[in-house]
Amino acid sequence: LREAIASGVAPGIVLADAGYGDETAFRDGVTELGLLYAVGIRSVTSVWAPGTAPLPPKPWSGRGKPPTLLRRAPGHEPIA
Repeated sequence: LREAIASGVAPGIVLADAGYGDETAFRDGVTELGLLYAVGIRSVTSVWAPGTAPLPPKPWSGRGKPPTLLRRAPGHEPIA
């Protein structure tokens, strides 16, 4: 997409299947280029409502590897 824009191809709407639609980096890159897009997503994909996000990792206990996984909690979950 970047090469097409650099070559002067007229921008249009980007269409992609779920193989790309499930990739946040792809969607963010298309948005960064200022392009509109419509992508497929798998039926098991969930999203966070605007203004919400996963909870941060649990505090590190000082033992073992520090936690890195984002968390969900009852009432604080993404939507299908």
